Amino acid sequence: MLSRGKLLGEILDGLSQLSFSLQTRGKVGLFDLNRYCEDFAKDLLNLIYGYKLVNLNDVRLNEPGIDLGDMQKKIAFQITSNKKTPKVIETLEKISDEHKVHYNKFKILILGTKQKSYTIPEDLKSATNFNDKDDIMDFQDLESKILSLSLEKIKGVYDFLKENLVRVYSDLGFDETPDGESVTIMPAIEKKPEFKFSNCNLLIKHLKVDAGNTYTKKMEMEFNDAFERFTKVLMSLPKITREFFYALVYRTEEVDTHGNFELDDETMRRFLHISEERYNQELRILKDKNLVSYDEIDEFHHTITIGGPAADEFVLESIKVVTDREGIDLRDILIALRFSLFEI
Repeated sequence: MLSRGKLLGEILDGLSQLSFSLQTRGKVGLFDLNRYCEDFAKDLLNLIYGYKLVNLNDVRLNEPGIDLGDMQKKIAFQITSNKKTPKVIETLEKISDEHKVHYNKFKILILGTKQKSYTIPEDLKSATNFNDKDDIMDFQDLESKILSLSLEKIKGVYDFLKENLVRVYSDLGFDETPDGESVTIMPAIEKKPEFKFSNCNLLIKHLKVDAGNTYTKKMEMEFNDAFERFTKVLMSLPKITREFFYALVYRTEEVDTHGNFELDDETMRRFLHISEERYNQELRILKDKNLVSYDEIDEFHHTITIGGPAADEFVLESIKVVTDREGIDLRDILIALRFSLFEI
């Protein structure tokens, strides 16, 4: 676990960078914040101060004057990136008698840095129980409060910012964070594999040679169907999961009488130099696709069985045999999905 100092450093850096980015937008008149920024501020305030704020736009669309409210603690917030005095005055003028029934303290959180001072009419401050020195907050105020939190709460704030800052930059229209991290995943989205099944005659050719006159037309049709089903399952897997599946297949040897391959789980974990979390994630995806099963032999011994669509009509065994005979790299089939290599 990161030390208290390291956690605080990461938190302060993240908020400072966001503050600078919002100030940059403000200089060109871009003060609009969308719903996600309000929710971001709500969750952050709840973490830091222990509030139970809710987004009031869930109750009434575009609630005038205030965005967040905690009826238990009778406190409400306006969230804005506009730090100027007219914005503060406008917010206070919109606070209604109905608002005052539910809340007795109204605050403004500036997402960024507030002004050094504000000039607000005394009658307006009195009518809203507003103190411009205490009730206008910015990121520096949040940072000061964070410094006094327990280690557990600091870790909670750290985890929250780590997960949500990229989303804030994305919703504000930035292409990347100040650290250069892309806020869009579009370029990284894996393209859906395209393959229109034609035939797997190279596999069938070898099957006919091995079986001789006993290989019937019905068996050929059933194998074609099984191969097509298997390809569809492979195409539904992320490339990284297909690589994991290849690693399992690569380590298999003997097939059983039902077309299944069995591996020792503990041995496989030693062959694959990836984290246990990653290993279990990939295994779970393959289990969900019915490509593998995970069986407990005893408390310390588990086996992985490759079967399901891979075992139907001994498809996977045929693929392994033919790729070996023909000098085809098994990775081209199971990872790159070059099924056309089996067409004749």
